[in-house]
Amino acid sequence: MKIHQICIFCKNDSSENTSIEHIIPESMGCPDNFYLPRGSVCSKCNNETLSQLDNALKRFFGLLVPWYILANKKGNPATFKSSNIFAENKAGDLQIHLNIKGKPVQIKEGIRLKSLSQNQGVINNIIWQDIDGIAAKINFKQKFDMNKSVKRALHKIAFEYLCFLKGKEYVMSCEFDCVRHFVIRNLSAREILMGEKYQVGDKDGLHQFKSFWGNLFLPFVLFNISFVVSLKDSCSELKIINDKTKELGGPILNMI
Repeated sequence: MKIHQICIFCKNDSSENTSIEHIIPESMGCPDNFYLPRGSVCSKCNNETLSQLDNALKRFFGLLVPWYILANKKGNPATFKSSNIFAENKAGDLQIHLNIKGKPVQIKEGIRLKSLSQNQGVINNIIWQDIDGIAAKINFKQKFDMNKSVKRALHKIAFEYLCFLKGKEYVMSCEFDCVRHFVIRNLSAREILMGEKYQVGDKDGLHQFKSFWGNLFLPFVLFNISFVVSLKDSCSELKIINDKTKELGGPILNMI
């Protein structure tokens, strides 16, 4: 007997989707059993909007993905590509390719890197220092481009985590339509808190989650970067939360 299912995002029928919904993208090291059951999300939302947001989030973290993640659950190496950098983690062997030549080069099939002077990606301010012709020291800065797609991806994670904790019936309330519309339809504008890492879970780990503050404010850590996302209709109370966190000696977070 086929069970009728409703998508938690668009509220359309999701009975045809036989895939589980990973709360954190698999390519970013989603913990075991950290997913929503089959039918939680419809195929259209999953394969179109949510997939695009997952990719935007992976681009946001950039080099941190292969730095921390060995491979996804399918066994494929974790990778990152900027304009003149390609990084790949093969079973713990992190390989970083940097093009320091004055012209583009192809390092492998399908991977072409621009010259250092053409670099316009998230990795910038690169300083290359040759050491005796046999070694090199590379200093660089990674820019975290908090665009709207990344904000939507972080709200998607927070909303799915609420569903993970409270159940599907709870998140189907119209109280959360503002978040649904922001994630799927890109409506309105919302803010988050982002800053230095702090301990939110019972133990240290790559990704850390804790129970919601006041049910609708979620603090979590991804790749040692802290976020606080509000699932309320208005994000105005985030500033109050941030001020109280600082008073208690918590991390320095920025409203973005």
